[in-house]
Amino acid sequence: MFIAVGCVAAAVHLAMAFVLVQYGDMRPALANIPAFACAFLVSFTGHSRHTFQTDAPPGWWRWLQVSVAGFLLNQGLYMLALRLFPQVWYVLLLASVTALVAFASYHLGRVWAFST
Repeated sequence: MFIAVGCVAAAVHLAMAFVLVQYGDMRPALANIPAFACAFLVSFTGHSRHTFQTDAPPGWWRWLQVSVAGFLLNQGLYMLALRLFPQVWYVLLLASVTALVAFASYHLGRVWAFST
């Protein structure tokens, strides 16, 4: 279930980034911030209800911490990738970075954020 929820959250993240860059005239690295915020809401809701099946109050706070750490890693790697690979489509770079960060997020979610 983690993969399904993660894919939906990632799709929201990528779609929001695309819309904000194409139609909101934002730079890709800046558009990543509100796009991440939207994806967080989808991610927490899906993971708490379906992946880890808990409504424990610490879950949202811990998942927020995991997500913010993941976002910081995501943003740093994304900005590096944009600089190193300017010829590659920004959405593809964001998708690649997001997939890498997802592995760490799953582990932290399972062993800490949603544990009871």
